[in-house]
Amino acid sequence: MTAFVGRADDLAAVDALLNQSQQVNIAAAVGLGGVGKTELALQYARIQGDEFPGGVCWVRGVEPLEPQIVQFAQTHLGLTVPEQIENPLAWCCQRWPGEGPVLIVVDDVQDYGPLKALLPTAGRFRVLLTTRRAILPAGQRLELEVLVPEAALELLGSLVAGERIEAEPEDARLLCGEEWVGRLPLGIELAGAAFGAAP
Repeated sequence: MTAFVGRADDLAAVDALLNQSQQVNIAAAVGLGGVGKTELALQYARIQGDEFPGGVCWVRGVEPLEPQIVQFAQTHLGLTVPEQIENPLAWCCQRWPGEGPVLIVVDDVQDYGPLKALLPTAGRFRVLLTTRRAILPAGQRLELEVLVPEAALELLGSLVAGERIEAEPEDARLLCGEEWVGRLPLGIELAGAAFGAAP
């Protein structure tokens, strides 16, 4: 399992964005491909899962939202949606079982326009989007940056034997740096495999 490093402040920022009020809160983790948006959302859901007794629903932003949430409600929540219901998503959200907040993660949002009208508006829902675009106002989004150099090396160290890093520290720094993978977590993971396999 790859280490999750250098993102403690980002996790806290996501939590703050999603708990700004008792109304529905929608926040977005925004950044370059490979910067770690999906991993941040995954770790947030894992670490803060107990704060969402109503459950955590993960859906893909590149696919239609409504059938994914309805399927989740049927499969994981035991809801039986009437066949002729006009708005099955709203029906599910109104009858979402349990009490307390619900987290819905919409990963890799491409187009917020059609999605916006479908997102739940009841006060118990918290919606976290991951996207490459600044689709929400500044007060609702977290701009993810590349890892700081120390965190980039720590991530590489979790993928490669520590002796290798110690033996070739300059190579390790160059590999993580701007000219190679630009301190992007995904790039470090991919390059780490090659660095670790090299003689």
